[in-house]
Amino acid sequence: MTGWRVAARPLLGTATDRVVGEQVGVSTSSVAHERRRLGIARYVPPPPAHGTPARYQRGCRCDECREAKALTAAREYAASGRTAGAGEMDAAARERLAARRTRALRESAERATVRGVPWTEAEIVLALDRSRSAAQVADLLGRSKAAVEHQRARRIGDATTGPLPRGRRAAQA
Repeated sequence: MTGWRVAARPLLGTATDRVVGEQVGVSTSSVAHERRRLGIARYVPPPPAHGTPARYQRGCRCDECREAKALTAAREYAASGRTAGAGEMDAAARERLAARRTRALRESAERATVRGVPWTEAEIVLALDRSRSAAQVADLLGRSKAAVEHQRARRIGDATTGPLPRGRRAAQA
């Protein structure tokens, strides 16, 4: 066994192949080949901790991650040197934002394949799952983002979906 292989063996699977290669002085592909030859799984970094902007960017929508994202956005806004106070926009910026939101909702509605069909319990549970964004749920269900947001607003505070409203219960009977 060559010297680098002996030095690399305890490191394989504990760091990326690139990092191991840099430490022992060989190429990334050589390290990857040796790791596969020994049957060692590649290193997979742990996901970021909850309550970080990185976790929010990966799709987590828990309260901690939302707060971290909001704090980061507030810090970036403050560092940008803008003079407008929090929540203040000029008329042109408001119009651009409104147009962007309108366009996004229209595109979401155009992608929706399920229209006029009552929501199933499984769809409602998925819609109420705050770990996914409304757009992600809409794409999964084939419904519009507005429809998912409507379901969330309708059932705000529900720990479970609870019974269906009377009109739906009557329609399913």
